[in-house]
Amino acid sequence: MPEIQDRRAAALEQRTLVAASLADHASKILTATAAVIMLLMVVFPRFAPVNAYALALVATLVAFALVSNTYTAALKSNATDFSHPITLASLGFGVWCLVACAWSADPAWGAIKALLYFGMVIAAVSGKSLINTLDRPTLEALGRGILIGLLIGAIYLCIETLTSRGITRFVWQHFDSLRPADPKHIRVVNGTVTKVSDANINRVTAVFVMWLWPAFLLTINLCKDKWRTGVLIGLVLVTSILIVSTRHQTSQIAIAGSTVLFCLTAVSPVAARRLTIGGWIIATALMLPLAITAYNSGLHKSPWLFSTAQQRIIIWGYTAEQAFQRPIIGVGTDATPALDEQRTVKIKPPGYPIALATRAHPHNVYIQVWYELGAIGAFLFGLLGLALIEYIAVMNSRVQPYAMASFITVAAMISSSYGLWQTWFQASIVFSLVALLLAARLTDLNSQRESG
Repeated sequence: MPEIQDRRAAALEQRTLVAASLADHASKILTATAAVIMLLMVVFPRFAPVNAYALALVATLVAFALVSNTYTAALKSNATDFSHPITLASLGFGVWCLVACAWSADPAWGAIKALLYFGMVIAAVSGKSLINTLDRPTLEALGRGILIGLLIGAIYLCIETLTSRGITRFVWQHFDSLRPADPKHIRVVNGTVTKVSDANINRVTAVFVMWLWPAFLLTINLCKDKWRTGVLIGLVLVTSILIVSTRHQTSQIAIAGSTVLFCLTAVSPVAARRLTIGGWIIATALMLPLAITAYNSGLHKSPWLFSTAQQRIIIWGYTAEQAFQRPIIGVGTDATPALDEQRTVKIKPPGYPIALATRAHPHNVYIQVWYELGAIGAFLFGLLGLALIEYIAVMNSRVQPYAMASFITVAAMISSSYGLWQTWFQASIVFSLVALLLAARLTDLNSQRESG
């Protein structure tokens, strides 16, 4: 009898060791997968299939719901996510986008963009629900992968920034098939690639900056002692290089503004929240008169402004004037490119660097929302931001500075860079939000461990 018990104990111990080994391998695979996906999203923000990532995420969550009773029960327990003010505000804005397709100059494409937007909302809500169901080891494996991928992407970003796109020039020099067809993105002299445009490196910079604050919070929760110090120093070093060297001024503004708000939130969360609410209301409600005032005052002619800022002021002023022609309902979802193409005659006043036009998008989401979706869309978009701010106010006090800094980073990024309907841009925002929620969940678990 003792021999049988010994054999059973040995078998149980063996199974335990095998299970632990499998769990360790699974954790490493998960970390590696997350690192690769993160690296792709940083290095190739536009060309990587970010929309497929969102769809794959949703499909994965659906599969979990179908095959896992644990996940299904957890999803039901988190059902409030689907009736949360943030979700309701997101869906309300999306519904209006669908309605506004009816009078858009390109209704079919507008409907596609609106549906893709709904996919992003579903991915964000499902991602939050999934995060709440995962155990600590799985969350840590995902977090490590995100950090590894982001740090490798940061190295790439620094090399590209400091060498005037050295990696890209090398690749395009030796692999002709990878060169872009558009001559504005590349200059070739006597068969040698001498210059590469800033288009892709600016996108890479924008993505990295939006992931910066979630990365700081992940580092604090995942790394220990010297590793934590080293990673934090690395992130700060890359950020410093970007502030000094990048030509993507919006990212510089986002870094500076978010750093100030991070410090203010750490000292006085209430004051930071009130300041953010005031700034958000001004941005969503008063952006049109502000843009027109800046344009009419001749700010675009100021010699101290860099050229892209001068161009943006002209675009913003002209688009804002067009928005007042249909101020309530707007010109329709994603109608900006089609309407811009319809304007065959574009006036370029003397001394202006560009003609008066909206372009494919006005490089300002606040103005674009007013132009395409009118006052109704701007109101719903404003509610979405306010819901996010209120949600941040009830988060763990350790998380609030990082969450508020992330909010301001995105708020600044949409003010003068990319368009509302650029899918890669939406996906980058959504996945940075999911990363922040993951870091916040780890913070809560660590707080519970400390208090327990």
